[in-house]
Parts: sequence; C-alpha cells; structure tokens
Amino acid sequence: MSTILWAEPIITHRPAIVRDFLRDLAKSELMVALPESAQRVLFYLASLIEKDGSDRPVTPARDTIAARTGLGVASVYRALSALQMKGHIQRSGQILEGSGYQTRFGNSPIFLGQTILLLFRKHLISHNTPRTSAVPAPNPEPSITAIDTYRNTVVVKEQSKSALGHEPKIPTDLRWLVTDCGLNSHDVVGLLSIAKRHGKRLQDVLFVKDQQIRSGSIRNLWGWLASLLSSTLTDYAWMARSKIRDAEKVNEENKKANEVDTLRVSMAGKRFEAADGTVYEIDGNGIFCFVRRPGGRSGAAPIHHLLNELRQFLEG
Repeated sequence: MSTILWAEPIITHRPAIVRDFLRDLAKSELMVALPESAQRVLFYLASLIEKDGSDRPVTPARDTIAARTGLGVASVYRALSALQMKGHIQRSGQILEGSGYQTRFGNSPIFLGQTILLLFRKHLISHNTPRTSAVPAPNPEPSITAIDTYRNTVVVKEQSKSALGHEPKIPTDLRWLVTDCGLNSHDVVGLLSIAKRHGKRLQDVLFVKDQQIRSGSIRNLWGWLASLLSSTLTDYAWMARSKIRDAEKVNEENKKANEVDTLRVSMAGKRFEAADGTVYEIDGNGIFCFVRRPGGRSGAAPIHHLLNELRQFLEG
C-alpha cells in the first residue's frame, strides 16, 4: 500500500499518455530491482518527461524531488546515486572518472536513461497510431493500485521486452560492444546520443579505455561509459591521438630493434668497405663496429649507432 500513497499524487494531473507510461513503468522489471527510495525518485523524474519523447533533461531541485516523493534530501541524494550507477539516469556536473559516481550532484540537469525513453516512445507511437478497424479495445492497463499484483509476471516481462522494439543499426566498429560486452544495440545508440550531446566521440573513449573495458572488470559498463562521455574533466580525443602517437613510436622503435638484431646476426665478425674507402669491421658478437675512414681517422661505436651507414651492406 505504501506504493499507492506516493505514486498516486505524482500521476495526478499528468497528460493521459504520460499516465499510461507511468503505470507501465511502475510495474516494469527495472522498478522491481530498485529500493523503494530509488523507485520513488525515478518515478517522479519519469513523470517530467517531454510529451514528444525527446531526450531533453529534466531539472528539478533536490528539495523539489524530496517534497514530491516524500523522502528526505539525503535519501534523494542516495537514490540519485543508485539510479546513475544502474544507468537509469545520467547527470551533468563533476564526475569521478571510473567509479560511476559523481562527487557532487547540486541541481544540475538530469537525463533519463535510454530504456525509459524507449518505453515512453513505445506509448507515444501507440498513442499516435490511428485505429483502422473496429477492433474491441483491449483490457485497460491495471491501475496504479494493482502494481504489486502485476510485478514479476510473464506479462510484465513480455511488455518490458517489447518496449525495446526493433534492433537499431549501429556502426560496424561498435558491434563488439554487443557481441563481446553484453550491451544491446539500444544501449550503443544511447551512448552515441550522449557523446553527441557532449561533443565527444564514443570511439575515442573506447580506444583510450579499451583494455579496461575488455577485461570485464566494470560492473555497470553502460553507466560507466555514460559517465565518461558526460565528463568535462578529460579530453578523450587528445588522449586517443596521444595513444596513437605512442603506439606509432613503439612500432618504430621495435622496427629499429629488429633491424639491429638482423645486423648483429648477419654481420658479426665481418669486414666491409664502402665506396668512399671507409672500412667497417664488426666484432664477433655483433655489438661493436670499428671504423677506419680515409685520412687515417678511426674509431668504434655500438652497431646500432651506425645503423644508417651499415644498412647499405645489409641491403646489398
């Protein structure tokens, strides 16, 4: 009965399509998995959704959320943290990278998660689709007073699945998030939307955090990636470029090291004379090269210091 007391005032005076959406949301699996304080906060935030189904943020103050849900401000704060960790909301502001938590909430805008937006858009499509035949109207949705009865039933599970609709197309270079990391296409589309909103590229974040993502150590991958994309503290485009430059530098060093090893193996103990009269003698271990140049000048150096000069003999 506690569910009824806090839910009914929130539903009252909302547009019909929003009321239907809230009733469906209230008995969905994602609500069942939340503690009651988080249920109340998510339910209230969802009631503020735009009637066109857009992903514009909602901006209620914490005091307002507390007043409308019957919770204390501290409970609202904890509920917002729990909702963000589960990926049901994303918040602007200062973000503690890697944890999924924010260091402060303030009254910054709140973006509803893609699962909630998709559920509402399903209602929006149904609401805007004209009836083409005199088919008897289906049984009405159960009222808010019947929420607890419908939870965890087969009907609820099927409705939750259908809320996702068809699988959207995603870029080929992001398919591994679905095949290897347990996300679905809607999750990836949601991350792309967040990235676009914040002027970032999802591919840059994935490239920088590739090893950590593929390790499987991140509990809530979607929420974690959404937090990174929302962060204003890190320039992932710059980090991606730096990582590419570092990789190119390492590849060049490895190439040079392989060439030096080839020189050591093929030239150890040998003597070469260049066209200008310079004589090169490699020691038996292929480490040092003794050089006698025209005019009586001579010296010795590690073989890798003379790589450019000795390359002519290797190629010949």
